[in-house]
Amino acid sequence: MPTYDFKCNQCGHRFSLVTSISGRKNAVCPECASREVTQLLTGFFYARPGGDGAAASSGGSCSGGSCSSCSGC
Repeated sequence: MPTYDFKCNQCGHRFSLVTSISGRKNAVCPECASREVTQLLTGFFYARPGGDGAAASSGGSCSGGSCSSCSGC
């Protein structure tokens, strides 16, 4: 299942939730129990089928050239 990141509109707490796509609508802040949360946009990783096991990135999380798919940013 995918992991989604949220920010609570009430207390500002950021949290991750592993749930189905439809489960995103039922997100509840673990700090204050508010249902007023905003889903954050995040990058994701995937393994190339039949590849050498190296992960490819969709961006947003490069750590300065330490990953195998980095172009030296």
